Amino acid sequence: KIIGGFKKMILITGACGFIASALTWELNQGGRNDIILSGELEKEDKWLNIRDRDYYDWIHKDDLFEWLSIEENARKITTVVHMGACSATTETDMDFLMRNNYDYTKKLWKFCAKMNINY
Repeated sequence: KIIGGFKKMILITGACGFIASALTWELNQGGRNDIILSGELEKEDKWLNIRDRDYYDWIHKDDLFEWLSIEENARKITTVVHMGACSATTETDMDFLMRNNYDYTKKLWKFCAKMNINY
């Protein structure tokens, strides 16, 4: 889909997780590959969840806001599906959980609200 000279994209965070990778698969089944995936590849085998997915680009979660700060990139995004979070019930570092789950989510929502992007 092209709007205003830019190919429009869906941004999916937490891309290597089960639900986000299943969503990417479903979008692919519908013929969509206008997808930017973001997340962490980590040391676990979760990266295998996206190995057969068709997407436009990958952006590490630590680089996402810098990438979005470039207007040409930000204008490409029409929808954000935010699935990125630490869901480990054994995680005990509350500062990490607040930064990763709460602060990151809030920052992404504020970006979407400012840019009038579906969240």
